[in-house]
Amino acid sequence: MTLFKYEVTEKDGRVLIGAMDAVSEAEVRTRLTAKGYRVNAVFSTAPVSPTPTKTVPRPQAVPTSRVSAPPNELAVFFRGLASYLHSGVVLHQALVQIGAQTRHHGMGVICKRLAERAQAGERLGEAMAEFPRAFPPNVIGLVAAGELAGFLPVIVGDLALNYEFEIRASNRWSRWTAISLWINAVGSLLVAPFVPLMYSVAATVNSEDPMDYLRAGGIAWLHYITIYMLPPLTIMFGVYFAAKYILNQPKMRPKRDALILRMPLGIGRFARMRSLASFSRILWRLQQAGILPIQAWDAASRAADNQVISYRLYQQVDAIRSGKRFSEALTATGMFTSDDQRVMVMGESSGQVVDTLERMAAYYEDAALSAAGRTKWIMTRIAIYVNILVLGYAFHCIAGPTTINPFDWVDKFMKAD
Repeated sequence: MTLFKYEVTEKDGRVLIGAMDAVSEAEVRTRLTAKGYRVNAVFSTAPVSPTPTKTVPRPQAVPTSRVSAPPNELAVFFRGLASYLHSGVVLHQALVQIGAQTRHHGMGVICKRLAERAQAGERLGEAMAEFPRAFPPNVIGLVAAGELAGFLPVIVGDLALNYEFEIRASNRWSRWTAISLWINAVGSLLVAPFVPLMYSVAATVNSEDPMDYLRAGGIAWLHYITIYMLPPLTIMFGVYFAAKYILNQPKMRPKRDALILRMPLGIGRFARMRSLASFSRILWRLQQAGILPIQAWDAASRAADNQVISYRLYQQVDAIRSGKRFSEALTATGMFTSDDQRVMVMGESSGQVVDTLERMAAYYEDAALSAAGRTKWIMTRIAIYVNILVLGYAFHCIAGPTTINPFDWVDKFMKAD
């Protein structure tokens, strides 16, 4: 005899979880159906070897490639894949068509390899795990969840939209950088008349042409800008791009995600809310599609953007397998509020788990948007303050102790009285 855990629904909609000794899963289902219950899930508590149909394979278990592609190519890839799948084209043929139309070498290699593995009968999520530099774990988890529940076209459409948002955000940062450079350039020109060094250099010029004096002052100004501004800016940008390259390596992503969660100014809160929103949304869709709770939680946990949060959610898979409810698993993660836990308990008691998950997903999506807006507001002001400090530093380096104080008249006026 083996102990089986089960989840059933009564005629009034209440969900019950229990255990029963039986010879096989079929016997458990027969006995529960005879009592008038609708059987949702039955699984053995005996340890068994995992099979591909029960859980989504972890990305680290397959060989990896260093081939990657830029965000704009990935956005076109997912948008095209969504269009082909919605029109009824089979996955293998869709990948072949996308690969034939791309001009990026890395994207072409990825499409060719994905098409080969799809033709061999592998799932798209499993094939994508071969390219961790192009597809992070949360993207692979989302695709695997879409394949599990049968809404892959919807998932790849959402992924295309996410990449398009990232491209817009990147373009916004480029515009902010250009604006910052213009602020510093115009500011430097405005403070130049207050720098006596310009006049002292110009006074050494022996020429009857007024442009020679202006040219000499400009050369002195460029000389000090080159010495005092370009080296620190070069070092700062060099450190930034080096750190970005290192932290974007697949092996460094867990450390990067842990660091992001600790960041102030709303950045950590945004990452946390975004991950919980992704998890709640996928869990809702999987439950709505009738996927078993253990499979739904396992797949949804892999869809979280932040790998630290994804791992903490995935740790509750064994708890769900042992018979715990979603409300207990949410509490055990330590990332959801007591209100979430209470609402989930009421949803489980009333048989409205799907609706409860939908409301949770909407709440965390709104919270993520609010945190993103607050972060943007704070970062904008920090950028303005940094520009002011950099401009002041440059002015101090150029002028030195001989700076002309444009407010000397105030002191003179006070002394005259």
